[in-house]
Amino acid sequence: MDADDDLTTRIIEGDPYAQASVAERRMIPIGLRGKIIFACVVLAVSGLLTPAIAIRTDLITQVEPATSENPYRLSIGTFTLLGVATNFVVALFLLYLRYTIIHEVDSVSAARKIIRIEDIAAWFLVFGTAAVAISLSFATIGIVSPETIVNLTESGVRPYRPESNFVGDVRIASVGGLIASGLVFALYTLLERS
Repeated sequence: MDADDDLTTRIIEGDPYAQASVAERRMIPIGLRGKIIFACVVLAVSGLLTPAIAIRTDLITQVEPATSENPYRLSIGTFTLLGVATNFVVALFLLYLRYTIIHEVDSVSAARKIIRIEDIAAWFLVFGTAAVAISLSFATIGIVSPETIVNLTESGVRPYRPESNFVGDVRIASVGGLIASGLVFALYTLLERS
């Protein structure tokens, strides 16, 4: 069944959220389910950071000699962890909104309020996604074009700047993202079956 047919069927059946979706203008034109799945995918993709860094640990220790003891403790690890935490919290909030829509919303006006709240939450999802994407971009540039990373570091832009605390470890960010993705997916699946 096509998404438009599904929406039409839900409107005909009197689904308040479907009716509000047609009437309410969205800042980010993705439905609630799509936002939850998007958050889940971004969380899973953050798991690629550790393998990407592992491929170029020699480059990292070359441009940042202070990382020779632990080339995984980088500032992009902290940045990614921030993005993972943001996306995870937003995904849980969106799951709560989905639960509310399924079990508690019985009017179009209540559904419209939820759509507005959902749009605000989506901006936080954008910011969290940007943090993960920027970190993965620097890791990918290190793989594809190591000379670019060397030039950036020499000019004062230090994408692999070492992080002094434990939080900056890219392995924590990657594993955290994978666990968060699995949890969000499991909760979403349970919610949709209820």
